[in-house]
Amino acid sequence: MTTKQCAVFPPELLACIRDRFCHVDSDEIMGQRIYFENAGGSLTLKSVVATSARIDSLPDNAGRNNATSEHLGNLIADGRAAVATFLNAQDGIIVAREGATAMLFALVDAVTSEVAGGNVVCSNLDHPATFDSTAYFCKKRGLERRVAALDTTTGTVPVASVLERVDQETIALVMVHASNVTGGVNDMPGIITAVRAKAPQAAIILDGTQFVQHGDANLAELGVDAYVFASYKVFSKVGSGFAYVGPRLVTAPHPGLAGKPETEWDLGTRDAGNFAAFRDVVNYLEWLGGETGATNEANNRNRIVSAIEAIGAHEQALGVQLLDGLQRIPGTRVLGDPTASPNRQAVFALAHDRQPASKVVIELAKQGIVVHQRLRDAFCTNVLEAFDAEEVVRVSLAHYNTRDEVTQFLEAYAHIVQ
Repeated sequence: MTTKQCAVFPPELLACIRDRFCHVDSDEIMGQRIYFENAGGSLTLKSVVATSARIDSLPDNAGRNNATSEHLGNLIADGRAAVATFLNAQDGIIVAREGATAMLFALVDAVTSEVAGGNVVCSNLDHPATFDSTAYFCKKRGLERRVAALDTTTGTVPVASVLERVDQETIALVMVHASNVTGGVNDMPGIITAVRAKAPQAAIILDGTQFVQHGDANLAELGVDAYVFASYKVFSKVGSGFAYVGPRLVTAPHPGLAGKPETEWDLGTRDAGNFAAFRDVVNYLEWLGGETGATNEANNRNRIVSAIEAIGAHEQALGVQLLDGLQRIPGTRVLGDPTASPNRQAVFALAHDRQPASKVVIELAKQGIVVHQRLRDAFCTNVLEAFDAEEVVRVSLAHYNTRDEVTQFLEAYAHIVQ
């Protein structure tokens, strides 16, 4: 790992970054606190809150013959463009639902609705948005669901594991780009290339909700048929799941009003505030890219990529610090890859051989450190079963976190589990 790959933001820039987020080190309920639950929902940009309040206060809706309505319509169109720029989606359409899970269920419904037979492939690393949607629609339509096995040494799903499940009868591959439990990043370019060669008819649908806060999806190069993420995991507001739906799926059977085009996926009035808020996210990344070395100031994607690369480097450096500290605390096991490699994001599932995760999470909260407990429940059973773990402490970092916060976590964690 090079110094550049492990470089934290300079103190002055990190202070500017932190100043742009709400509740970066405290809130009105807990008071002073450290936020290490970024995989569950990132901090929110102050500009997003201001934009949402302004737009949400308007009673108007798009599609009417007045200036305010026209303004809202323009915000929605601009928000779709912002999402497309963020994902580098150069064709297809951008769709919104009330959440990424709802969007994934809609997509799996569409690709399985008018088929005579076949199979759908997912993995046991998946979030229930993909794991359960494939189970539900395969059962409903008499299709076979095949589950590719994760590799517990890496916390990812190997290309070979996916190919073992794919054949000429595969209708779709539906899986996560990265895990919000292990932090493992699946080799999607390798998986997609291999699946296209073996089963070119299969639709490829990815859940990028965990990935996109920390990495560049770059759909123009990735070559998926659909890609989904939740905006509240990327510095914006709860209540919106965005999706890219590519040319192969845009006319797949889906609910809609009779008078609308068959490429229309929106149902009901759009929340202009959600779209305008995501424009603020893209504006923030463009600003950060300008601060981190983007050489072409006229190129939005260049600035976004520069920002995301810098975010990844900062988070990797914090991950190295965290993992180095954990190695000195007896009894702690990191699920999946125990190194801060480029094949993982800064999400760490910790199992201790004496202290239950539930106790650790509660005791950390008492000291003002917010992490999360993952159990064999509706969200994590498939993943934890693969690791033979009952429960884990999930520690998830973001680019606005600091070395001092990691140090405080390590000191508190070591004291609790001793």
